Amino acid sequence: MAYIRKKFGTIKATCPTCNHIFKSFISDKRKYCSTQCYHKSSTRGIRPRNRIIKECTYCGVNIERPASNFKKGLNPFCNLDCFGKYNTESKRFSGENNYNWNGGYTQEAYKSGWYRLKKDVKERANGVCEICGGTHKLMDIHHKIPVCSNEDISVINNINNLQYLCRPCHIIADKILRGRYPNEKTS
Repeated sequence: MAYIRKKFGTIKATCPTCNHIFKSFISDKRKYCSTQCYHKSSTRGIRPRNRIIKECTYCGVNIERPASNFKKGLNPFCNLDCFGKYNTESKRFSGENNYNWNGGYTQEAYKSGWYRLKKDVKERANGVCEICGGTHKLMDIHHKIPVCSNEDISVINNINNLQYLCRPCHIIADKILRGRYPNEKTS
């Protein structure tokens, strides 16, 4: 079988580096007579480059990249800083445009007198967790009616709606509120 392949499947080719005529199998698609000639060649390893030059959407600098790096319909950016600044200024992913948006949460809930409310809730609880009675390095204020419930800010930030909790109790209270522990209730 190898003899037939040698006899009928070979071609003669000329090496572009040294102009030596050599025989090669058709399936090999060899261009050079040896690896030494391949490495001497000035065009070795060069493939056609499918590169595109586009302008950065944020700063306007020209960027050259492979065509596959530019996705259809997406804005090109020269680096992650430009991407972040563009998204911050355009507010593409803030508020209702964010994929994590649950509705209702705004910074308004924490503007009017929030620090005074936090202090009042802490004084009411005497600085200890209202569920377990302990203290923790991280103590939080928990909303019994969550901020994202679209209630009025005066209802959400009512002192009776707030609890002073340690971080472990706050995590559990949030899970209960979101329905992960449906059989338990917070006090």
